[in-house]
Amino acid sequence: MRGDLQATDEWTTLVPAHLLTQFGVNELHAVLFEPNDDRGGMRNVVIIQIPETPPREIRLAMRQATMLDARVMFLCDSRKQALTAAADGARGLPKHHRIALERASQGGWGALSL
Repeated sequence: MRGDLQATDEWTTLVPAHLLTQFGVNELHAVLFEPNDDRGGMRNVVIIQIPETPPREIRLAMRQATMLDARVMFLCDSRKQALTAAADGARGLPKHHRIALERASQGGWGALSL
């Protein structure tokens, strides 16, 4: 996965600690994209784990998300990985736009209740 660090460092990516404690995780970063016509509520979601997912599968997952008109969530171990995922998603998801982590909880993204 390659990405330049464009102006993505202004976004909140750190998932609140109260959502992580039950899983024994201290830090997790999320980068979210939704289809341009997304109006909230129930919808398919493609979740890509970074660094666990190989680059080839990341590209495949983004193509699938575009075909399925699905939301995309990159789950990353670090802020640096989240910045790279954001840049890659911006390039690889032509029918999507990035949304704020805070907005996702208000838009029906399920378990992301902040």
